[in-house]
Amino acid sequence: MKRFIPLIFTITLMPLSLVCHAEETTTIELKKEIRDIALGMHVTELPAGRYKDFTCVDPDKALETLNDFEECPVDNLNLYEVRLKYDTSDNEWEAVNDRFKGTRISGHPVILSILVDNKGAIQGIRAYTDPDASPFTKKQAYLLSDNIKRHYGNTDWKCVEKPPGESGNKPISSIYIDRMCNKIIDGKRIRIGAKVYRALNQKGKEYTNSSTFEIISLMALSNAS
Repeated sequence: MKRFIPLIFTITLMPLSLVCHAEETTTIELKKEIRDIALGMHVTELPAGRYKDFTCVDPDKALETLNDFEECPVDNLNLYEVRLKYDTSDNEWEAVNDRFKGTRISGHPVILSILVDNKGAIQGIRAYTDPDASPFTKKQAYLLSDNIKRHYGNTDWKCVEKPPGESGNKPISSIYIDRMCNKIIDGKRIRIGAKVYRALNQKGKEYTNSSTFEIISLMALSNAS
Protein backbone atom coordinates (compact mmCIF):
# COMPACT_ATOMS: atom_id res chain seq x y z
CA MET A 1 0.00 0.00 0.00
CA LYS A 2 1.35 3.41 -0.91
CA ARG A 3 1.05 7.15 -0.48
CA PHE A 4 1.47 7.41 3.27
CA ILE A 5 3.35 10.45 4.58
CA PRO A 6 6.00 9.71 7.25
CA LEU A 7 5.07 12.08 10.04
CA ILE A 8 5.49 11.77 13.80
CA PHE A 9 3.72 8.65 15.10
CA THR A 10 1.37 9.94 17.78
CA ILE A 11 -0.23 7.04 19.64
CA THR A 12 -3.76 8.28 20.28
CA LEU A 13 -6.17 5.50 21.12
CA MET A 14 -9.66 6.13 19.83
CA PRO A 15 -12.67 4.93 21.87
CA LEU A 16 -13.65 1.50 20.66
CA SER A 17 -16.83 1.58 18.62
CA LEU A 18 -17.11 -2.17 18.28
CA VAL A 19 -20.23 -3.41 20.02
CA CYS A 20 -19.93 -6.73 21.82
CA HIS A 21 -23.04 -7.56 23.82
CA ALA A 22 -25.84 -10.05 23.38
CA GLU A 23 -28.93 -8.85 21.53
CA GLU A 24 -32.14 -10.77 20.94
CA THR A 25 -33.42 -11.47 17.45
CA THR A 26 -36.69 -13.17 16.71
CA THR A 27 -35.12 -16.62 17.11
CA ILE A 28 -31.70 -16.65 18.77
CA GLU A 29 -29.36 -14.36 20.62
CA LEU A 30 -26.57 -12.99 18.45
CA LYS A 31 -23.47 -11.12 19.50
CA LYS A 32 -22.84 -7.99 17.48
CA GLU A 33 -19.31 -7.56 16.17
CA ILE A 34 -19.40 -4.18 14.44
CA ARG A 35 -22.24 -1.72 14.75
CA ASP A 36 -25.42 -3.74 13.93
CA ILE A 37 -23.60 -6.63 12.25
CA ALA A 38 -23.63 -10.05 13.92
CA LEU A 39 -22.48 -13.37 12.51
CA GLY A 40 -25.44 -15.61 11.79
CA MET A 41 -27.95 -12.82 11.15
CA HIS A 42 -29.74 -12.61 7.81
CA VAL A 43 -28.90 -9.67 5.56
CA THR A 44 -32.52 -8.52 5.76
CA GLU A 45 -32.07 -7.98 9.52
CA LEU A 46 -29.62 -5.13 9.02
CA PRO A 47 -31.54 -1.94 9.87
CA ALA A 48 -32.79 -0.09 6.80
CA GLY A 49 -31.22 3.32 6.39
CA ARG A 50 -28.07 2.48 8.34
CA TYR A 51 -26.07 1.18 5.37
CA LYS A 52 -25.64 2.14 1.73
CA ASP A 53 -23.55 1.70 -1.45
CA PHE A 54 -23.68 -2.10 -1.63
CA THR A 55 -21.15 -3.48 -4.14
CA CYS A 56 -19.58 -6.79 -5.04
CA VAL A 57 -15.92 -6.78 -4.08
CA ASP A 58 -14.57 -8.61 -7.11
CA PRO A 59 -15.53 -7.61 -9.67
CA ASP A 60 -16.66 -4.19 -8.49
CA LYS A 61 -20.40 -4.18 -9.21
CA ALA A 62 -23.10 -2.02 -7.64
CA LEU A 63 -26.09 -3.75 -6.05
CA GLU A 64 -29.49 -2.19 -5.53
CA THR A 65 -29.98 -3.87 -2.14
CA LEU A 66 -28.22 -6.44 0.03
CA ASN A 67 -30.84 -8.96 -1.09
CA ASP A 68 -29.02 -8.98 -4.44
CA PHE A 69 -25.88 -10.52 -2.91
CA GLU A 70 -26.10 -13.55 -5.20
CA GLU A 71 -25.19 -11.30 -8.14
CA CYS A 72 -21.66 -11.38 -6.71
CA PRO A 73 -19.28 -14.31 -7.30
CA VAL A 74 -18.44 -16.64 -4.42
CA ASP A 75 -14.95 -16.59 -2.93
CA ASN A 76 -12.75 -19.54 -1.94
CA LEU A 77 -14.99 -20.10 1.11
CA ASN A 78 -18.11 -20.32 -1.08
CA LEU A 79 -19.30 -17.02 0.39
CA TYR A 80 -20.49 -13.87 -1.33
CA GLU A 81 -18.44 -10.82 -0.35
CA VAL A 82 -20.36 -7.53 -0.40
CA ARG A 83 -18.83 -4.15 0.41
CA LEU A 84 -21.03 -1.66 2.24
CA LYS A 85 -20.78 1.76 3.86
CA TYR A 86 -22.38 3.38 6.90
CA ASP A 87 -25.10 5.87 6.05
CA THR A 88 -24.34 8.78 8.38
CA SER A 89 -26.35 11.39 6.48
CA ASP A 90 -28.80 11.83 9.35
CA ASN A 91 -26.05 12.46 11.92
CA GLU A 92 -26.04 16.18 12.75
CA TRP A 93 -22.43 15.95 13.98
CA GLU A 94 -21.13 14.75 10.62
CA ALA A 95 -20.77 18.28 9.25
CA VAL A 96 -18.64 19.52 12.16
CA ASN A 97 -16.56 16.50 13.18
CA ASP A 98 -14.94 13.95 10.87
CA ARG A 99 -15.14 11.29 13.59
CA PHE A 100 -18.87 11.02 12.86
CA LYS A 101 -18.41 10.83 9.10
CA GLY A 102 -18.10 7.76 6.93
CA THR A 103 -17.47 4.11 7.74
CA ARG A 104 -15.30 3.74 10.83
CA ILE A 105 -14.19 1.15 13.35
CA SER A 106 -12.81 2.51 16.61
CA GLY A 107 -12.55 5.95 15.01
CA HIS A 108 -10.52 4.71 12.01
CA PRO A 109 -11.92 5.03 8.47
CA VAL A 110 -12.18 1.56 6.94
CA ILE A 111 -13.25 -0.31 3.83
CA LEU A 112 -15.84 -2.79 5.14
CA SER A 113 -17.39 -5.91 3.64
CA ILE A 114 -19.55 -8.81 4.82
CA LEU A 115 -19.39 -12.46 3.77
CA VAL A 116 -22.79 -14.01 3.07
CA ASP A 117 -23.72 -17.67 2.53
CA ASN A 118 -26.23 -18.93 -0.05
CA LYS A 119 -29.06 -18.62 2.48
CA GLY A 120 -28.37 -14.94 3.12
CA ALA A 121 -26.76 -15.42 6.54
CA ILE A 122 -23.73 -13.30 7.40
CA GLN A 123 -20.81 -15.64 8.09
CA GLY A 124 -17.92 -13.18 8.11
CA ILE A 125 -16.70 -9.60 8.20
CA ARG A 126 -13.63 -8.11 6.56
CA ALA A 127 -12.20 -4.62 6.95
CA TYR A 128 -9.00 -2.74 6.28
CA THR A 129 -7.99 0.83 6.98
CA ASP A 130 -8.90 3.24 4.20
CA PRO A 131 -5.80 4.13 2.14
CA ASP A 132 -7.54 7.34 1.03
CA ALA A 133 -8.08 8.67 4.56
CA SER A 134 -6.51 11.96 5.63
CA PRO A 135 -2.71 11.95 6.22
CA PHE A 136 -3.21 12.48 9.98
CA THR A 137 -5.56 9.50 10.20
CA LYS A 138 -3.48 7.25 7.95
CA LYS A 139 -0.36 7.63 10.06
CA GLN A 140 -2.27 6.04 12.97
CA ALA A 141 -3.84 3.23 10.95
CA TYR A 142 -1.75 0.49 12.61
CA LEU A 143 -3.33 1.34 15.97
CA LEU A 144 -6.69 -0.11 14.91
CA SER A 145 -5.27 -3.64 15.17
CA ASP A 146 -4.30 -2.99 18.81
CA ASN A 147 -7.79 -1.71 19.61
CA ILE A 148 -9.42 -4.79 18.10
CA LYS A 149 -7.04 -7.10 19.94
CA ARG A 150 -7.97 -5.52 23.26
CA HIS A 151 -11.65 -5.71 22.40
CA TYR A 152 -11.49 -9.49 21.99
CA GLY A 153 -9.09 -9.95 24.92
CA ASN A 154 -5.31 -9.63 24.95
CA THR A 155 -4.65 -13.32 25.68
CA ASP A 156 -4.52 -16.45 23.49
CA TRP A 157 -3.47 -14.72 20.28
CA LYS A 158 -1.06 -16.56 18.00
CA CYS A 159 1.02 -13.97 16.20
CA VAL A 160 3.65 -14.10 13.47
CA GLU A 161 6.09 -11.20 13.21
CA LYS A 162 8.04 -10.79 9.99
CA PRO A 163 11.47 -9.19 10.53
CA PRO A 164 12.82 -6.12 8.69
CA GLY A 165 14.59 -6.85 5.44
CA GLU A 166 12.10 -9.43 4.20
CA SER A 167 11.14 -8.52 0.62
CA GLY A 168 13.24 -5.39 1.03
CA ASN A 169 10.99 -3.78 3.65
CA LYS A 170 12.71 -1.28 5.95
CA PRO A 171 11.82 0.46 9.23
CA ILE A 172 10.55 4.02 9.27
CA SER A 173 12.80 5.77 11.77
CA SER A 174 12.75 3.19 14.59
CA ILE A 175 9.31 1.77 13.81
CA TYR A 176 8.81 -1.51 11.97
CA ILE A 177 5.66 -3.64 12.17
CA ASP A 178 4.64 -6.58 10.00
CA ARG A 179 2.37 -8.71 12.16
CA MET A 180 -0.53 -11.12 11.71
CA CYS A 181 -2.42 -12.52 14.71
CA ASN A 182 -5.08 -15.24 14.93
CA LYS A 183 -7.49 -16.22 17.65
CA ILE A 184 -10.35 -18.73 17.97
CA ILE A 185 -13.17 -17.57 20.25
CA ASP A 186 -16.92 -18.18 20.52
CA GLY A 187 -17.14 -20.27 17.35
CA LYS A 188 -15.28 -17.81 15.13
CA ARG A 189 -11.77 -17.19 13.86
CA ILE A 190 -10.41 -13.68 14.18
CA ARG A 191 -7.44 -12.39 12.22
CA ILE A 192 -5.89 -8.97 12.69
CA GLY A 193 -2.86 -7.58 10.91
CA ALA A 194 -0.74 -4.45 11.20
CA LYS A 195 1.97 -3.04 8.94
CA VAL A 196 4.29 -0.07 9.29
CA TYR A 197 7.33 0.00 7.01
CA ARG A 198 8.78 1.35 3.79
CA ALA A 199 8.60 -1.22 1.02
CA LEU A 200 11.30 -1.68 -1.59
CA ASN A 201 9.23 0.06 -4.28
CA GLN A 202 8.29 3.03 -2.05
CA LYS A 203 10.29 6.22 -2.28
CA GLY A 204 10.35 9.68 -0.75
CA LYS A 205 7.31 10.21 1.44
CA GLU A 206 5.66 6.92 0.51
CA TYR A 207 5.31 4.21 3.13
CA THR A 208 2.94 1.49 4.34
CA ASN A 209 0.76 1.95 7.42
CA SER A 210 -2.35 -0.23 7.71
CA SER A 211 -4.52 -2.56 9.77
CA THR A 212 -6.63 -5.48 8.56
CA PHE A 213 -9.44 -7.29 10.34
CA GLU A 214 -11.26 -10.49 9.47
CA ILE A 215 -13.76 -12.53 11.46
CA ILE A 216 -15.33 -15.70 10.06
CA SER A 217 -17.54 -18.32 11.66
CA LEU A 218 -15.89 -21.70 12.17
CA MET A 219 -18.96 -23.32 10.64
CA ALA A 220 -18.34 -21.46 7.36
CA LEU A 221 -14.67 -22.45 7.42
CA SER A 222 -15.62 -26.08 8.03
CA ASN A 223 -18.17 -26.12 5.22
CA ALA A 224 -15.59 -24.76 2.78
CA SER A 225 -12.93 -27.37 3.60
